[in-house]
Amino acid sequence: MIRICFILFAVLLVVFHGFALQEPIIETPGNLPKNSKSEGDERISKLAEEVRENKAAFVKNLARNPLRVFEGKVVDLSHFAQGKKPGDFPSTDLRSQLRIVTGKVVSSTKEGLFLADVNLSPDGRVFFKNYPESVAIGVYVNAWGRASGSHEYQTPGGKMDMAPAYDFGTVPDKAQLAEFQEEQFQEERQRNERMKQEQAKAGAARLKITEEKEKQAAAKDASLLKFQMEQAEKGLPTFQYEMGLRYLEGRGVERNAERGNEWLKKAVEGGVKEARSKMVDLDK
Repeated sequence: MIRICFILFAVLLVVFHGFALQEPIIETPGNLPKNSKSEGDERISKLAEEVRENKAAFVKNLARNPLRVFEGKVVDLSHFAQGKKPGDFPSTDLRSQLRIVTGKVVSSTKEGLFLADVNLSPDGRVFFKNYPESVAIGVYVNAWGRASGSHEYQTPGGKMDMAPAYDFGTVPDKAQLAEFQEEQFQEERQRNERMKQEQAKAGAARLKITEEKEKQAAAKDASLLKFQMEQAEKGLPTFQYEMGLRYLEGRGVERNAERGNEWLKKAVEGGVKEARSKMVDLDK
């Protein structure tokens, strides 16, 4: 009997110890009690609204202070406040490496925020470095971050574990800001120079096309002039009329009113009545 009691006591001790070592459950939209659906829906809706409000505040802060430093390089993140996404940038651009980090703040240090229920981590936990604002424990945050190795942390059960780390970068100092502004100035100058060169090249191309068209038109007209002259010299009135107009107008030939009248007179004699009205008074 004493032996049986001792065994029962040992079993109870093991069960109690197992419960004591369990880590506390962090309440997230995924582990709300299933038997309280309406309450769960209300909490999820509240959390979603909280995330939206936090994201709006983050974007507003980003619009005011868009410059951050990653690995010593100043990066302008204002495009994200304007609705752009990492996929909108080339793979060589550091901004293409940023990801949206969403999670619940479970602790806060000078280095950053420890988040649970995170979309980017298999176990739902990450450390977010250099978050730009002070955030209360339990609040859900939604912000851009760049993968930055791992961060060691202590679990509620006292064990040490590793969590993925994401970084929002640091605020540039005066020297970094001055260097960034100089780079931006040089890039803008180079863009303007390239634009001028492209405009000059496009202008030259248009001029060449225009000249080529004029050349082709002139060659075509020269061929037509030759044909009209040949037909006029053969005595065809219609072509004599055309040659008369050409000499009067200086079209394809040197302007010569006297020769123009001669051709028009021949056209009149050949039956082209309108040729008479085109003749000019040489005495005026």
